[in-house]
Amino acid sequence: MFKNFTKVLMVVAMMSMTTVVANAQKSEVVEAPAAEGETTIVSANFTTSEGGFTTDNNYIWTHKDGQGWRAIGRLQNKPWVGDAYLSKDLDLTDFKKVTLSFTHSISLAKNNEPDNVLFVEVVADGETTSLNDKMTWPDGLGSIEDVENSGKISLDEWAGKKVTLQFHYTSTMVEQLLWAIRSISVTGVSNGSGIQAVEADKKFDANQPCEVYSLSGAKLNSLSAPGVKIVKQNGKTWKVVK
Repeated sequence: MFKNFTKVLMVVAMMSMTTVVANAQKSEVVEAPAAEGETTIVSANFTTSEGGFTTDNNYIWTHKDGQGWRAIGRLQNKPWVGDAYLSKDLDLTDFKKVTLSFTHSISLAKNNEPDNVLFVEVVADGETTSLNDKMTWPDGLGSIEDVENSGKISLDEWAGKKVTLQFHYTSTMVEQLLWAIRSISVTGVSNGSGIQAVEADKKFDANQPCEVYSLSGAKLNSLSAPGVKIVKQNGKTWKVVK
């Protein structure tokens, strides 16, 4: 009887471990908030919003709530061959250090070399640079639910510039991968110029007159401009990120 009871306990333990592993594989990788001294430039959970990203091909790149931005090289159940981009413009002019990280997953690979057909790129000054060798890739032979964190990718090379960050999807007659981008974070360290004093106070009233500045001190026409802004109202100052 004791031996049978021991076997039951071992079976239960193994089932519990299997459940934990399965849940871990399907769980989302949560992006860490900006560290002390850093400013959030972009932070988006694509499973709940488009995050301000746009695409040049709405047939290949599609956004689905709960799944994120997804690309697959098939149209009407037939292979599609070509390039499709998911991108966002970033203003890094007020930063001296910039870090990118995102979560993604891949499936339907014929081989396990997704970085041969998928690319993460920065476009600046008319030149396109691949970040593929600076990041971690998911197992292309796994499930689309197996989410991988790219790791921290330095964009310091482009600090002080305006750039475009793009996810470059390509599809061939052999490979039509499914690529899902789940979340993204871009943080930066300010270059220290311009207005720096920011008071902690209750939120300003966006419906009332205010003065808006960039971190470098340049006066802006409205609050609608993307990026980090300094807002002055009624003798108080706020740092606003949009």
